[in-house]
Amino acid sequence: MNLKDKIIYRLRDSVEAIRENRMLRNLKHTKFGTLIREDRKVLSVLLVIMFLGVIAAGSLTGHVILTEGGVNEIKNNLSITEATLDTCQNHLLDCNYEKTGLSNQITSLNGQVGSLNEQISSLNSNLGLCNSEKDSYNLQFQNCTNEKNIVASDLDFCEEDRSLIVDNLDDCKYELDDYEMDYEMIKTNFAKDKCCPDDYKYYTVTQDGWVLCCYEHDGDYFCGAGEETDEDDVEELDC
Repeated sequence: MNLKDKIIYRLRDSVEAIRENRMLRNLKHTKFGTLIREDRKVLSVLLVIMFLGVIAAGSLTGHVILTEGGVNEIKNNLSITEATLDTCQNHLLDCNYEKTGLSNQITSLNGQVGSLNEQISSLNSNLGLCNSEKDSYNLQFQNCTNEKNIVASDLDFCEEDRSLIVDNLDDCKYELDDYEMDYEMIKTNFAKDKCCPDDYKYYTVTQDGWVLCCYEHDGDYFCGAGEETDEDDVEELDC
């Protein structure tokens, strides 16, 4: 409860006490009974006047207290506000400085991002060329693989043919051996039939396949019509 309320309550108590005393006196003296209503009106008017006076005094006192005590509080609050404002301004300067630094960093990073984007574009272009070359090499590799498969298939056929040829060659060798044996036998028999009756002991076969009878004289060999022949080309007859 403030001072004004306390004064009002005290005035009310005083007025009520005075009113009760007057009423008691008036009731004791019956000759003044007729004045009770008039006293009530007067007391009501006095009470209102006193209440208004107390309110005016309280307002004046509150204004004085507010004026004297509030000024110092306002000054203190103003000093605190000014200090806070200075602190905020300092923080604002720091923030602006950091903002400038961050803006510079952002500008630098944007430049780096642009450079990286150019590098990425260049790499993507190179990657496209590499992919084209890769596709070309893959196509060449596929063609080489197909050719290899064809050659391998041909090689398999060649191996089969070679095996057949080798088998045929072996058969031909056997036949050739048989032919050579038959030829030697026929040649020898023909030479015997031709040369032995004339006492020739040697013979030779010309490149044309002619059988000539030969004889030996002083280590030299003469065949046919007396043509000298090398010893290595002369064979002895068993007549």
